[in-house]
Amino acid sequence: MTDKIPVIALLGLIMDLNRYAPDDLLLKYLSIRTAVPDDVFYNKPMYRKVMEFWCAAQFARGYEKHVAPCAVWVHDGDAQTYFDFQLETKAQRQDFQLTEVLLPDRRRGDEYRTGGPKTRTTVEDWDRGEKDGGRWIAAAIDAKRQRVGGDVHELNLLVYINYPAVEHPYFDLQNELAQAAAPFRSVWLLNGHALACVSCNVRGLDVLPGWMFVPDDPEHEP
Repeated sequence: MTDKIPVIALLGLIMDLNRYAPDDLLLKYLSIRTAVPDDVFYNKPMYRKVMEFWCAAQFARGYEKHVAPCAVWVHDGDAQTYFDFQLETKAQRQDFQLTEVLLPDRRRGDEYRTGGPKTRTTVEDWDRGEKDGGRWIAAAIDAKRQRVGGDVHELNLLVYINYPAVEHPYFDLQNELAQAAAPFRSVWLLNGHALACVSCNVRGLDVLPGWMFVPDDPEHEP
C-alpha cells in the first residue's frame, strides 16, 4: 500500500487496540456470543470480528499452554489494518491475519439463513476433508497472500480449519502446504481443538512439531 494514513487515523487505531490475556479474550467472545441468536450471529457482518476473537483466543490459549506465556492485542472496533490480531510473547508483538477454510460448497451461516440449505455433514464429507483438505488449505493461503498484496514476509497467518475430516495428519499437511506457506513469516493451523505450526521463518516465535491441544473451551465454537 502506498497511501499515507492520516495521523489522526493512526492515533485512532492505536487507541482502539487492547491487550487481553488469552482466557480473558475468550470470555469477551462468550459474553457477546451467548447474547446473540444463532441466525443473527452467523449472518450479520458486524459479528465477523467477534468470530475472530474466538480464533485468536483459542490460538493463544493453546500457545500459552504448550509453548510460552503470551497475550493478545485486538481491535475492539471494526478497524481495517494489516493484521487481525497481534500475539505478544517475549516482549515482541507478531502480526497475524486469519483465514477460514470450509467445505468448498458451504458458506458460513447457510444453515441459519432463511431458505438456505440445511447443512449436514456426511461420511463422504469426512473422507473428502481428509483427502482434499491440504489442497483447500493451500488455496486459502495463496488467496490470502494475493489479497494482502504478495509481500507477506512480515505477516503470520492463522488458518481456521472448519471442515470435517477423519483426521488432519500433521506431517502430510506440512508437506502439502510447504510451498504456499513459505512466503509468510509463519503459518499455523487451528482446528477447533488443537493448533499446529506448519511453517516458521522467524526466531521470535517458538514452535513445536505436531498438534497441540487447546485447553477445554467452556462453550461454543464460532
